[in-house]
Amino acid sequence: MAIKKHPEWSKFYPAIDGIEKKAQYIKDQPYNEKILFKKAEKPIRSDIEEILKLDNVSFSKWYNERKAAAKNLLKQYELIGSIPALACSSEHDKFDLTSNCNFNGTVNLLKEGLDYLEKIKEVREEYRK
Repeated sequence: MAIKKHPEWSKFYPAIDGIEKKAQYIKDQPYNEKILFKKAEKPIRSDIEEILKLDNVSFSKWYNERKAAAKNLLKQYELIGSIPALACSSEHDKFDLTSNCNFNGTVNLLKEGLDYLEKIKEVREEYRK
């Protein structure tokens, strides 16, 4: 099973871009003389590779459970987000709970999770060919 290379994914999905990472030296901090050695990495991270190797029934169960949970939570969070925030009395500052950065972080994480699931599914379809 060959891993297709996706250099366009390297910025946002380096764990599945299919490109082997070379060993490299990196400075610990710009002001520090300590040099760290980062070992070479496989084209697909090992935990993801295990998911890719699942048989069709096991993968479908794994994928569908996570997708359903993320979609359900996202729907619930978006509904909760419409609750008006009561911390401001000004007509100018009418906010709902989506104005809270922690709340938005959770919503964004759920959306990101759904995106990751789709990418994993796409890589698996290529991997299984």
